[in-house]
Formats: sequence, C-alpha cells, structure tokens
Amino acid sequence: MAKAVGPALENVREFAGDGLFTAYNDEPNRARAHDILMPAFALGWMRTTWTRSWTSARPAHAVTAWP
Repeated sequence: MAKAVGPALENVREFAGDGLFTAYNDEPNRARAHDILMPAFALGWMRTTWTRSWTSARPAHAVTAWP
C-alpha cells in the first residue's frame, strides 16, 4: 500500500530525514520500517495477544453478564 508524504511531513522531512512517516515508498528506510513493524500488526499476532490479554484481565463472569 502506498502512502503519501504530504506538505506537513515534507517540512518534518527537511530536518528529520527519511524516517518511518517521512520516507517515500521507494526509499530503503521505508522498506526497513515496514519489515520491522509488520509482524507486530499481523492478524494472527493481534488475535493471540488480544485474546490472552482479555482472558487475563477480565473475570469469566464479565463476559456472560454482558448484555
């Protein structure tokens, strides 16, 4: 998915360089950031982590009592 670097990020890019939000799609740092972050937001990981967090944080009766 392509992302746009708008005028506000162009200004940030002048002093911050090609970081996560300021890199153009064809720059190496954009690919590096994508490769690092994608596993953290993969559906399987999110489902496992959310389920584990939900079951440890909520008592069993809270789910059955929910209207």
